Amino acid sequence: MNFLVREDLDEIDLSKLHISDIPQLQPSTDFESIRRRLKSENLRLFINPNTPATHFEQIASNTEKVTYVLLSYIPLFCVLGSSIIGVFFNYWSFASLLLLPIIRFISPITFYMRNGIYATLTLILITSLFLTLPWYVLLNVTIALLLFIFWNSKEQLKANIILRNTSKNETEFIRSFLSDRIFILRGDELLNKPIESDYIISKYIKQNPPKLNLNERLFYCKRCLNNAFDKYQGVVCSLTGKKPTFEFSCSDYQTDEPRATMENIRHVSKDVDRDKAKSSTAIALYLIDLLIVTFTIAALNYVLYDKPIPFINSGFFSLLNRQIPSISGLYFLILPIVFFILGICARLKSKHALLTSAIVVIIDGFLLALFGDFTLEPHLKFALAAAIITGYSNIETVTLFSKNLGSQKVISS
Repeated sequence: MNFLVREDLDEIDLSKLHISDIPQLQPSTDFESIRRRLKSENLRLFINPNTPATHFEQIASNTEKVTYVLLSYIPLFCVLGSSIIGVFFNYWSFASLLLLPIIRFISPITFYMRNGIYATLTLILITSLFLTLPWYVLLNVTIALLLFIFWNSKEQLKANIILRNTSKNETEFIRSFLSDRIFILRGDELLNKPIESDYIISKYIKQNPPKLNLNERLFYCKRCLNNAFDKYQGVVCSLTGKKPTFEFSCSDYQTDEPRATMENIRHVSKDVDRDKAKSSTAIALYLIDLLIVTFTIAALNYVLYDKPIPFINSGFFSLLNRQIPSISGLYFLILPIVFFILGICARLKSKHALLTSAIVVIIDGFLLALFGDFTLEPHLKFALAAAIITGYSNIETVTLFSKNLGSQKVISS
């Protein structure tokens, strides 16, 4: 059941659509009958794993958002643990990093067998401790158990949030069903049928055309022969000299083909820019994770050996080591803790956390250059800071484009 989620339905008012209008759900005629059938297991409900994070982040409580972000750090801790053991004790521990892509692939497939997997891995771990098996066996089993818990817990949290929103009322249930956020099975039959759902949505929109806001009206005006530009109002109708006021359609609309083509190209390019902006912001978050790992290893090297480590040294560590030689090595761990907090804030959509991270990295690079305790670190730090600033600057782009383009996709559907 690899169905893509129809996110455009979030912009449509489905309050006039009812269970009785959806043939796939018959003989149910109202929301209560659907709920009774779900409770009696006549129908089974599943969550579409392709549901994007942006949806359940919008409907989640603050506690659920924080829990979700904290869960996302379990893989980072696994990478950090393997890296520390690999750098300071045995290089073979880096091999355990291969478990990340493997378990990421297996986890969705085995979601409904997760308790059995937890029990099996826990039993193997306990047995390994009693039999005093090699350290790398314990490491790999522990990492595998943590990664399974991470991905399954995230999926379970996402499922709980979507189910709670779905069960609020009839409209939200219909929206989730038609957008394929939820799957409903009757026996072995899947009731989600994309072709029938598209027909229902198209018919509903024709019968209940959405009222357009000003931005959506201007979307059409910019492609019309009757548009004009006023230096005080911007784009206006040349027939009235005012902003458009039509609610559903304009009887005077005439397509300006060259302009429409140009506007469509611009529209598509904005969509591409939005995807690029999302990618750069995601990369900025991963770079903060990378800094947490490298700063932690560099700090531990000062704690254990009281000296910098090549290629991942920190300017702040050089400053502390030179200005306060007798300082406790534990103070070096403050920097990775700061970046851990900044990473949490950034994932909770605080754009200032990204900017703060970039500024700290730039200062760190300047301190390295000042003290000369480096190989290529300052250059790498400035490159990392530039990438994080790019992600920071694109947050507004993502928000702006998603708001402006979302409703236009619905209009064109």
